[in-house]
Amino acid sequence: MKRFKGIHLLISFFFLLISFTSHAQLQFHYGPRIGLGLSTFSGPDAIGTNYPSGTIVGLYTHTDFAKKLSVDIELNYISMGSLFTMNKDTPEQRDYKVSLGYISLPVNLNYCVYKHIHVQVGIQTLALLTAVTEQKYQNVVTKGKNINDFHAIDAGPTIGCYYQFEKGLQLGVRYYRGIQNVVKENMVLYNTGIQFLLTYQFSRANKEL
Repeated sequence: MKRFKGIHLLISFFFLLISFTSHAQLQFHYGPRIGLGLSTFSGPDAIGTNYPSGTIVGLYTHTDFAKKLSVDIELNYISMGSLFTMNKDTPEQRDYKVSLGYISLPVNLNYCVYKHIHVQVGIQTLALLTAVTEQKYQNVVTKGKNINDFHAIDAGPTIGCYYQFEKGLQLGVRYYRGIQNVVKENMVLYNTGIQFLLTYQFSRANKEL
């Protein structure tokens, strides 16, 4: 039940934030966001992990509150996880795939460094929605949905940049590093990912921000 409370809180907080910014007599933009994420686990117990791809889809809001400063608030579905191998090249080799689905709430502060080029820093909070594991041992594949083996909430800093086209299209890239241990077992693993994002603003962006 904790994860459902976390999801409900993130969704409620998102609409509370956009309600405040949209009524604050500031220039407000919104639109859909899609993307591709490359994620993995990092930490002292992340041995031999690599970067499977995942989907990002959601809603995006952008509010200008100074000539070069703005804030983005998003509500996304994002898939993360990792592929890794234990006891590699031995008779006991085991291949693992962990796929985690989150509802995420990124809040980023943007600064325009030159014309349409912006850098951003912020924080992303995630609530776990789904968890699927897959283990391959001696050509036998075992799948499971062990959501209770993973922590319900994750959070961490983000840093990135994007290019804002005049007619509303935006292309960006962002790095995320979680600070909450992903698993409840006696291991230390953190979500880490690179996100490639495509956004379209329904309201036209300024030519000079």
